[in-house]
Amino acid sequence: MRLSVGKLLVIGASLCLSACGSTATRPLPQEMNQALLELTGQDGRACIRISEISGYASLSDSLLSVTTIRKSHALMVTNHRCPALESTSAAVFDGQFTQICGGNRDFIVVVSERCSVRSIFKFDDRQAALDAIDAAEQRIKAGRDNASS
Repeated sequence: MRLSVGKLLVIGASLCLSACGSTATRPLPQEMNQALLELTGQDGRACIRISEISGYASLSDSLLSVTTIRKSHALMVTNHRCPALESTSAAVFDGQFTQICGGNRDFIVVVSERCSVRSIFKFDDRQAALDAIDAAEQRIKAGRDNASS
């Protein structure tokens, strides 16, 4: 199948617009952090022993879900968007001493990116963390809707 230059430009522009559009609707790391601070009442400076991390999943380019060996759950919000965080299958938690903490001094390292950890929020279980994300996203959307009215 041969594609003309014109078709390639249209396909490329469509992909760019769809990617740019989806990024614009995602919460910024600062928005997610503020919403979680308000919803949880936590200060975001929780710490997790690196040796106790049993699994993790990227939820966006600035939000990581972490499970510990004690079956507790945490959400890590990065200081800035880290595009590599979304597509990586491996991450290194680079913290001081034996733990990683919120407060912008520790990092999640993916591929060649060092993503500073702005905040860590702890939860008793995965469902509580997911509920907090849903509530935070709703709060952010409502705030944006009010700002545009």
